Amino acid sequence: MMIRLCIPLGVAALLLSGCASPDPSPASSVLPPLQEYGDEFRGRLGAELQGLQDGGATKQFVRDCIATRDAIRASADALGR
Repeated sequence: MMIRLCIPLGVAALLLSGCASPDPSPASSVLPPLQEYGDEFRGRLGAELQGLQDGGATKQFVRDCIATRDAIRASADALGR
């Protein structure tokens, strides 16, 4: 008997939670801080990447990290940070 009561209440709670909307203000947006790297470090990184084979996992990982950092910067710029 208790299960018959709990299931409809659980479904109703889930449906009602969909009505809540997030706060659209920039203050509610959380962007991670980006570590800044100097020219010397970037030069060493580039030299190390040159020694790796094309199509390797490390180069793909670095490309993905660059894309993520670019997206974070674009979001921060859009929020006026």
